[in-house]
Amino acid sequence: MNFENEYKDISRYLKDVFSIPETSEEEKVKLSIIIQNSEEGSEEYISARNDLVASNLRLVIKMAGDYKGLGLSLDELVSEGNVGLIKGATHYDHTKGAKFSSYAAWWIKQSIKRALYEKNKTIRIPIASLRKIIKVKNAVKKLDQELGRPPTDEEVAKISGLSKNVVGRLRVIPLKTDSLDDHIDGESGDRMSNLIEDVSSPNACDELMFKELKKISKYLDNLNEREADILARRFGLRGYEVQTLEEISEVYDKTRERVRQIQNRALQKLRPFLIKDGYGNKEYVSDSKHLHSDENPFKYKVDLDKLLEKEYNNDLLELYKDNEELQKLGVLELMENFGAFYRMMVNDPRYKLEFPNGFKKPRKSKN
Repeated sequence: MNFENEYKDISRYLKDVFSIPETSEEEKVKLSIIIQNSEEGSEEYISARNDLVASNLRLVIKMAGDYKGLGLSLDELVSEGNVGLIKGATHYDHTKGAKFSSYAAWWIKQSIKRALYEKNKTIRIPIASLRKIIKVKNAVKKLDQELGRPPTDEEVAKISGLSKNVVGRLRVIPLKTDSLDDHIDGESGDRMSNLIEDVSSPNACDELMFKELKKISKYLDNLNEREADILARRFGLRGYEVQTLEEISEVYDKTRERVRQIQNRALQKLRPFLIKDGYGNKEYVSDSKHLHSDENPFKYKVDLDKLLEKEYNNDLLELYKDNEELQKLGVLELMENFGAFYRMMVNDPRYKLEFPNGFKKPRKSKN
């Protein structure tokens, strides 16, 4: 399809879409309830789903525009976005607290990104890398309009949240690739496919990680639905691609910081189950010589306390203040099962906690 025809088709489509009356959030909730309570494929189910989809077609058009120039035409992007919108309408549950538009936006993004990944690349670029390329592309476009000139890598890094070196590498990645069947040096040269490692079959490390993830996934049943879903999205469990806090915050219509707090609270709830199965670090905490060492963190299966201590102290503090059961624990239980809390309360002067009854800061040895 040439550009002129594409423009005409899109123009007609836009006219049709923007002629559809907007639907209130309350009406969207009513439609979602009908979808959830109706038999799939029934007339009532299809009618409600179509109405819910139609009310958000504008959102697809708006989001599709962010991915232009990455290898798919605008009408293809809109088409793929509509597929995601339909999935969102099918799975939406208003009781989880997210607005439909926020929830649907995630499905639309995933559908478009997956299409770019599947259709645009002869040599596949991983989804995580494609996300970064899109982020850099959008940052470059925005800065170019604001500055009236091509932005520097440093300027792009500032608004994309990526390092200057990463931006520099991603800006030179071609959006189109040569075929793997092409010859390197004329007809007599070797084919590109012969020089590229075959990564389609999983190696031993991949298989081991997959088994470990399956084990960890079973623990999510010990959480409430929202906590389990957030952890599943965050760590790529239950069929999800790994998602950032920002992406999850859009799904749940919460702030990024709030999603982080829910994530960390859920991780703490899982600690007893992880420890029981050998994923915690009782051994690490009880052996004092390891407490502040910088040795290989993979010596033990998962050094959860060290991870939490480095990344989540602020959230641990909030969790402690909100958790009455945790406040009732004695010092030995805190030391054994919540080492990150214990060391935070004792050693970090930034935190002035009201310690639980019986909890006392150990006296320094006179030696």
